[in-house]
Amino acid sequence: MMKIKNTITLFFILFFGITIALQGQAKHQKVTVTGSVVDATNDQPLAGINVRVGNFSSVLTNEDGEFSIQVPDGRATLVVTNPAYQDKEVALKGRTAVTVKMHNNSFNSYYSETDTPFGHQSNASIVNAVASKEGSISTPKESVANIINGEISGMRTIMRSGAPGVGANIFIRGYNSINASTQPLIIVDGMMLETNTFSGNSIINGYNYDPLSDINPKDVANITVIKDAASVYGSRGANGVILIETNK
Repeated sequence: MMKIKNTITLFFILFFGITIALQGQAKHQKVTVTGSVVDATNDQPLAGINVRVGNFSSVLTNEDGEFSIQVPDGRATLVVTNPAYQDKEVALKGRTAVTVKMHNNSFNSYYSETDTPFGHQSNASIVNAVASKEGSISTPKESVANIINGEISGMRTIMRSGAPGVGANIFIRGYNSINASTQPLIIVDGMMLETNTFSGNSIINGYNYDPLSDINPKDVANITVIKDAASVYGSRGANGVILIETNK
């Protein structure tokens, strides 16, 4: 009688053990997810877009923008990347078919990051009026001032002349003073450049030296303009601040 009870007990233990093991295996079974990647502006399919799930799996979209990838479970997150487009993360939430819309790098997203005096911050967490412009070696410019000329709203750049090294007068949100300097504070890789160097020192009559002429425009990685920077830099930032980050 005791042997029968032990046999029944062992049978139930094995039964529940096998059941739990099968449930765990089914829970962690691979899931195949299909989908497509399109351009957010015109809904055109994008080929060659990388779709991956951490270090688990990675695929590229075909010429029709379609992909098929295996994920560990339905709670995984797809990371969609391409050098010409902004990275995007898509949480599956149990879905097995998704459509991903991507924006190109020139798209100014509310959640994109901007270089600030406190490091890289999301536009959603910045309280100042900030605009940024990325440098590009494929677009030749004769000076740093030409990079931001007509590219940032609220900023006006007036070239002093066509002579090399003369530079330009830069105004952010118009003329802020009649007698005082109206030039913004310029910071290159954390080093401040005195604004009176731009307008007060004349080496020869009618000629002004521009310190920005010492910077190769192709070395500029990013330019960030803070239009209301008095809260960060005090009176020195009353006319705005231009942060220039060079390639390192």
